[in-house]
Amino acid sequence: KDGCPRCGGKVFEAEKMVSSSGVYHKKCFSCEECRRALDSNLMSNGPGNTIYCNNCYVRSFGPTVRQFNEEEAKRFLESTQIIATDPKKGCPRCKGTVYPNEELYSAGRSYHKKCAKCASCARQLDFNTIFDGSDKDIYCKGCYGRKFGTAGFRGINSSTWTDETSSQAARPSSEMKMITTDDDKIACIR
Repeated sequence: KDGCPRCGGKVFEAEKMVSSSGVYHKKCFSCEECRRALDSNLMSNGPGNTIYCNNCYVRSFGPTVRQFNEEEAKRFLESTQIIATDPKKGCPRCKGTVYPNEELYSAGRSYHKKCAKCASCARQLDFNTIFDGSDKDIYCKGCYGRKFGTAGFRGINSSTWTDETSSQAARPSSEMKMITTDDDKIACIR
């Protein structure tokens, strides 16, 4: 109990160095790997009642750094998706469970932040730029206006600002027909 963990010898008060793994001689109080002399500020306790300098401890037992591989990361993200048990609580786009820290809520539905993209142009949306369409899908401000806005905003005469469905919705569904008659009493004078 009173012996030095490194050499096993008796430790006297004048040469005592203390750590959680035991009481060391001053000459034995050194790093297990590089043998650097230690003090209480430079020392880290390792496994098995060993002591290390801070540098050797971090190198041996600290966090490791892996090189980022984008393809591996995408495969990992795609393979770890948890399918929602309750479809009402799942993301409408990927059907995965949506957790609070990744949730974007819109029109009673929860989307993952990465799945919240405009249904028309696929622009990434956030809580400031998300608009709920009457078709229960989400849109950016521009696409929402073109698809569900007033006819003037949609730009009826501009094919570049409208898609096929919105241009049809802006026009009357029944075709206008010219009424012709031979009867002068009901004919329009203009």
